[in-house]
Amino acid sequence: MSLGFGSIEVDTWLGPASTTSSAARRAVISDIAGRSDDTLLESAIVGKRADSTPDPNLTLLTGHKVKDVSNHTLSALYLEPLMTRLDENNKARMANESVVGLYAHDPSAETQLVIDMVSCVVSVEGSADQQKSDPDMTWTYLTAALQPFLEKGYLSTYEPTTSTWNRSALIVVGTGNTPLHWVYHSSPRLIFFDAPLRSLSTPATIPATSAGPAATFEWDNTIAPMASDKFPVIYHIALAMPPWNGIMQSLRRYSAEATRRGMTSRWWGAARKPRWARNRLWTMQKETGATWVNADDLVDAEGWLDRWEGK
Repeated sequence: MSLGFGSIEVDTWLGPASTTSSAARRAVISDIAGRSDDTLLESAIVGKRADSTPDPNLTLLTGHKVKDVSNHTLSALYLEPLMTRLDENNKARMANESVVGLYAHDPSAETQLVIDMVSCVVSVEGSADQQKSDPDMTWTYLTAALQPFLEKGYLSTYEPTTSTWNRSALIVVGTGNTPLHWVYHSSPRLIFFDAPLRSLSTPATIPATSAGPAATFEWDNTIAPMASDKFPVIYHIALAMPPWNGIMQSLRRYSAEATRRGMTSRWWGAARKPRWARNRLWTMQKETGATWVNADDLVDAEGWLDRWEGK
């Protein structure tokens, strides 16, 4: 937050809470440590469905790759600091005044919190079974974790029944395995979806679930304020073939379509090394209308963005 970025992304997965027995926790950690790859954890969890009460033995943890998995919770690393900052900025706010966002110097700014829903295998103590599940379970815990923000009016929400927005300090966008059917049928909508940037013109279809009936709809910002896609591998050839005309035109079309629908846009999966290549890819994305660029080294990204905006 100290660098003033307008979007924060965190990977979260459902794992054992600190109150879970040490034996059960060891079963989870042992399973993770035994994996030989360094990829994102696959969706698998023992828990409850999105239309039920969260199990206190499970909680939302954070970790991008297997080697990063720890006992750090989404609440401790992200939600509690965000709540502290918002409470501080709004302590003098009158009841009839608008919520002050994360940045007091820009009080009306809406910050995007992107939650990549990932899960891991949880072994039940005393049992060798490892049950698979769908992302609906993670949804239960995330919506519960966001309730304090909703109650204080800190979340941007959309009410489908009245077609009404309530803009506030934070807008939460689910990506990864986020269940679209829960996003679509939620009323009010407090978690939004990350739409497919390269196929925005194709209507989305969801099946009938416990969340609601089957539906087909057009993408817009009331469902997905942001659209993202993996940066095509073939587009990396533009690094060696400036002025990149054909590729640039293609990227502009995708960004323009998102803008037409009132959505922001971003690419993920572009090369991060070497640094010069990453910087040229960032430039390519921004020059063709992408709203966001993905960055891990935030201090470095701040310097690049300052240079790009000041050119």
